[in-house]
Amino acid sequence: MSVTVYIWKNDQRGVGHSSMKVGTEYISFCPASRGGAGIKDFKVKAEHDAKYLEFYRLDCLLEKRKADVTIPLSGINEKVVIEKWKIIQMNNVKYNMI
Repeated sequence: MSVTVYIWKNDQRGVGHSSMKVGTEYISFCPASRGGAGIKDFKVKAEHDAKYLEFYRLDCLLEKRKADVTIPLSGINEKVVIEKWKIIQMNNVKYNMI
């Protein structure tokens, strides 16, 4: 199994974002909005419902570009990462940018 981290840097297009792919599982956590993908109602230091994106291409669409940095990782216990990600999703964790 392979692990890849994707990073979108903070710039005039947005605040930045990171995600990762562990085997076939894509891990991306961002604020949800009532209108779908809009960040228009986003507030810093406030809880928001979370949206879990399932594909890299959806992150690219929301960020309006491919990731600025792609980092392959090794030596990661992929099974544990996926298990913890499933727990986060099941517990309906909120998004909060501090």
